[in-house]
Amino acid sequence: MYQLALQKHDLRRMEWNMEMEFHRIKSKSIVSARRLHKQLTETRNKTVEQDEKIAALHRKNAALQQDLNIKETNFKQEISILRDKSVKQDEFLKEQEAKIADLDKKNTKLIQDLTENKKNF
Repeated sequence: MYQLALQKHDLRRMEWNMEMEFHRIKSKSIVSARRLHKQLTETRNKTVEQDEKIAALHRKNAALQQDLNIKETNFKQEISILRDKSVKQDEFLKEQEAKIADLDKKNTKLIQDLTENKKNF
């Protein structure tokens, strides 16, 4: 009888130890699960922040690209205007050179006439 009582007590102690071990493991698992959940939440928050930063950079890049396109268009228009002005100035310069050449011929002719008049006079 004493032996059975001793075995029963040993079994209860073993059961108690096993239950305590189960609770210890369960507590560790809960703590680990909480820690992992916290890490997961932090990672998700960082991912959301990174996504927001990327979206902001995309918006900024799009705005800069649009600004660049506008500036490029304006620059091309300015170049076209300057080319037109350059062509007009070249044409005007050619006209002026032609007038100068014509006046130079007339001047030469007048000098020759004047020289001849002096000789005849």
